[in-house]
Amino acid sequence: MWVKLLNLGDTQIHMSNRSIIPLFFLLAFLLLAACNPSGPESAPTIAVTVEATATAIVPATTRQVESTAEPPAPTETSPAAPPEAGEGASLDAFVVGLKDTIEARDFEALQGLMSDPFSIGYWLSEGVSLTPAEATEQFESSLLPEGAQIVWADPDMDLAPLLQGQPPATFLPPDKEVVATLLSYGWGENRGGEAIHFITRQADGSFRWDLMLYSGFGFGGLPTDTVAIVINSDEATFYDGPGTNFNPVATVFGGMNWPVVGVSQDNLWWRLVCYGDNNELIPQCWVSADPAVSSPTTLP
Repeated sequence: MWVKLLNLGDTQIHMSNRSIIPLFFLLAFLLLAACNPSGPESAPTIAVTVEATATAIVPATTRQVESTAEPPAPTETSPAAPPEAGEGASLDAFVVGLKDTIEARDFEALQGLMSDPFSIGYWLSEGVSLTPAEATEQFESSLLPEGAQIVWADPDMDLAPLLQGQPPATFLPPDKEVVATLLSYGWGENRGGEAIHFITRQADGSFRWDLMLYSGFGFGGLPTDTVAIVINSDEATFYDGPGTNFNPVATVFGGMNWPVVGVSQDNLWWRLVCYGDNNELIPQCWVSADPAVSSPTTLP
């Protein structure tokens, strides 16, 4: 019996039933070769290659995405990241680091910026020599309490007039090289204290915070037993120094009470603690002691 197997155009191919079985095996072999050009033994090799590629690429891509989405946590140093004394920091970098660390109240980092021993001097009084750990205990307990707002004066300000004409460098022994003095406001529990910070250069060229000269009533004044004043006039002008030749910083209404931290050396001006509209400390705040303007009182 003849069977028509294929029809190619007008040409017909006929084969006998005896040729079908050999042809079947031939076609099966050709189909297998077409599906697997590398032969039967190549299939496991392809599977291993694909699996290895997936293992190598996918985790690497995942790590990269996670690193971009969640950067590694910063090294736990002080919040202000101050320059470490003795590691080649410039004077400007050291000063910036000291200011930032004081404002952050990072007492552990402050110890690394201090000389050992560290000195705290009290204006018109005596001073003490402390270890950095002992000094920071005083800062935390009274000199730099929580919530203190430290304001820094112009670094180029001449401080000798505030120190009764004495150059700042004379407050340390001759063997100490004073390279910077910084005036700041807002110290102490009443926020009315002032401090001058003395930076010295060490033998290895590094810098240290060597001395803090502190005044609870301000360097431009004297201590007083008066704790507060009341404004007697309808309004009064506050100045940034003890005199009308200084800049006005505020105008206030009569009848208000203000805490006093000091008095001018001629006893004609009160130094007050006062804040601006945004509750920001006004570094220097003076009002006339003329009874027509103000007079001593007590705080409510």
